[in-house]
Amino acid sequence: MTSSYLEDLPLFLPMPHYVATSDTSYDAAKSIRSDLSALRRQVLATVQAAPQGITCERLEAITGLKHQTASARLKELQDLGQIGWKLDPRTGKHLRAINASGRSAKLYFAL
Repeated sequence: MTSSYLEDLPLFLPMPHYVATSDTSYDAAKSIRSDLSALRRQVLATVQAAPQGITCERLEAITGLKHQTASARLKELQDLGQIGWKLDPRTGKHLRAINASGRSAKLYFAL
């Protein structure tokens, strides 16, 4: 995948996700609007670079993004059909990895 491929992706939703009942969530969404495409590209490139899958926690460690930013961009990329989860063919459950907390977290994959 080349950088021109990433530039052609439909990563330009009009507004980032936010909680409709929260003024602070809306204000935060507005404040990153100009950086949104670059953030989505960064997150997508990081997921694409992890063919074995990546947790949100690992994505945060690699990119330096805060959890709220990383998880919101993952959700938006899922909504755009660029990333998703995969099922374990043996169990039928989402593939997971253990986080630093010792809990399991779903793995995101580029589609």
